[in-house]
Parts: sequence; C-alpha cells; structure tokens
Amino acid sequence: MNNAITRKDMTYSDAIEQVMLHNGYCASLKLLYEEIWKYKDISKTTGKTPNNTIQERVQRDKRFTNISRGIYALTDKLNLLDENLTLKPYSTFDTLSELEIDKKNEETDYEKDNQDDFELIVKINDTKFESNGGEFTYSGKPKQKKSIKTSTGKTYYPRDKIVSINALNKANHQCEYNTSCPSFERKTSSCLYTEPHHLIPMSKQNDFNYSLDVEENIISLCSNCHNCMHYGKLELRYKIIEKLYNERKDFLFKVGLEIKLEDLKKYYD
Repeated sequence: MNNAITRKDMTYSDAIEQVMLHNGYCASLKLLYEEIWKYKDISKTTGKTPNNTIQERVQRDKRFTNISRGIYALTDKLNLLDENLTLKPYSTFDTLSELEIDKKNEETDYEKDNQDDFELIVKINDTKFESNGGEFTYSGKPKQKKSIKTSTGKTYYPRDKIVSINALNKANHQCEYNTSCPSFERKTSSCLYTEPHHLIPMSKQNDFNYSLDVEENIISLCSNCHNCMHYGKLELRYKIIEKLYNERKDFLFKVGLEIKLEDLKKYYD
C-alpha cells in the first residue's frame, strides 16, 4: 500500500516543505506563493486567503526557520544551507536575488509592507480586546516618528499594535471601504474580524517628517479588501485608495501627513 502524501491531501506545511526541498532548502515568500500549487491542490483550499495561510504556516511551524526578512528555510537543513548556496549561487531559486544572501539586493517596499502587515495582524489576533463601539477619538496632532530599527540586515519603522487596535475600534470593526462586506467574530473577542492597513505605506516613512503609524492613517478593512490592496489589480486598488483618501485626507493633514492622491497611488504601483 502506498502511504505517500498525494497532491490532493497535502497540507500547507507539507507543500511548503516540498517547495524548499526542491529549491535548495529555503525559499522566499514570493517563491512559496508561486510554487506551492505544484504540490497542493488549490481547489481544496478553504477559509483564509492562501497567501495569509502560507505566511502563518512558515512563521508558526517549527519545521521552518526565518533566516532573513521574508525568507524561510527548513530547520533540519540549516547546517546544509550555506554550503548549498555556496556551491550553487543563484541557480536553485527562480528569484534568488530576493534571498539577499550576499546582502547586495534590497527587498522591495512592496514585500516589506506585506510581511510587516502580516506580522502586525498576527500580534493583534493573539490579543484579547473588546470594541469601544467606535468611541475612540483622533488626537489631531502630529506624532514624532520612532527611531528606525534594524533586524537581520534590514531597516524598518516599528508599528504599534495598540495604535492599530485603536483604529479598528474607531471603525467599530467594520470594513471602511464597504461596510456591507461579510465578516465573523474574532476567536478572542466579540468584535468582528477586520485588519489594519496603513493607507500611506509604512515603507514610505522616510518621505514624511511625522509618524505614519497613527490612527488617522490606519484603515480597518475586511480580509478580502485588505488583500486586494496588496495583491489585486491596479485599477481595483486605485478604486479603494481613492475612496479612502477622500475620507481621510483632512485627518491626515492635521497630523502632518500631506499627500496628493496621485502621489499616494504611485506608492501602490
């Protein structure tokens, strides 16, 4: 009897492991998004959007270890990793330059925001909190941006979980693009599930004198609309951006964040 895992019943973690085994024992998130369907039947997926599930598995499954921002490896193959990459530089990955093994290539702003967004969402999902019924009030004052931090050779501006929770509470945990979007109650509270999104991306903090991590710049979105902002077609993203910008531009101005709609759209190109 054949006990091998078939493509149809392979779990996300098993499929991720296969991608890494066939790509030098490690992979970028982008590569996982593209290659996982060689080993897993996409028609069998349910629940969360696939990219979110992939990120969650590589972050939480002990079979995988984070070796750089957005880059993961097989834990039991770490001792072989450097040797493998030295013997086969730039040959075992479709997008090996993204691995930044030589530290010469920078991760794109797009990838930074995706990864940082997901890490923030995970922190919020693990927090028990209750809605204040939309009673949170904007400060209307600019906030000094925090000092830039460095981790595994990458620089980033930290995001405050409490600030994002305040923004979700302000929106009464509804999707601010379309309040009729379906949702569900969080497992840790009675609040509806929505996700925080920085309208002006945090990766653009250097373009501004004041902090982008303020409630006025954080939008509450359902999972579908949030993923559209990251992975949807440009015309769909522009449609969401335009509505949200028109509703927030005055609040952004009060906290020292002045930007034209055309310039905001360029951040999402």
